[in-house]
Amino acid sequence: ITEAVKAYVARAFEGGDRPTRFEMESRANLIALRLLQRHWSGKQVPRGQGGEMAPWQVRRICTHLEQNLDRTVSLEELSELIDRSVEHTCRAFRRATGVPPLRWQAQKRMEVACGLLVATDASLTSIAQQVGYAGQSAFGAVFRKLLGVSPGRYRSLAKESASAPEGLTGLLAPGSAAPRLPSRSH
Repeated sequence: ITEAVKAYVARAFEGGDRPTRFEMESRANLIALRLLQRHWSGKQVPRGQGGEMAPWQVRRICTHLEQNLDRTVSLEELSELIDRSVEHTCRAFRRATGVPPLRWQAQKRMEVACGLLVATDASLTSIAQQVGYAGQSAFGAVFRKLLGVSPGRYRSLAKESASAPEGLTGLLAPGSAAPRLPSRSH
């Protein structure tokens, strides 16, 4: 795993295009997410066999997805950003990040939502709309599916505990005020 992480980070600095702090935090989140997926599923994330995505392409797609959290971005729109087919874009993005583009966007939405749940007293409906969901119901379902707990419960855990609960280490950006979730029992 260590060698794979080193290679992944090294690719970020290829071509003299130095990534921003924001991009590096996104990469750190992706690395943490891949490690968590491997740990929980017991399966290693498959490595690419060619048709890889260049680091600048990954950054361009991630930046676009982050800038458009309030709406669902189409796969066609993403493929146009890097001048590739939809199939190639989806396959190569998944190889580079471990998840398909729209799942990556959903995870980023949840990261932002976690921060809002902790940092504000905004209603769940308001937070849902800020991160691109029409209502609380759809937001709650995706939040629960990705994080294993409801948004209300997540907020309660944050208020109950001065320190972060143990669990999804590294899911949120470094320096985030949002707590980590409790460990899942299998």
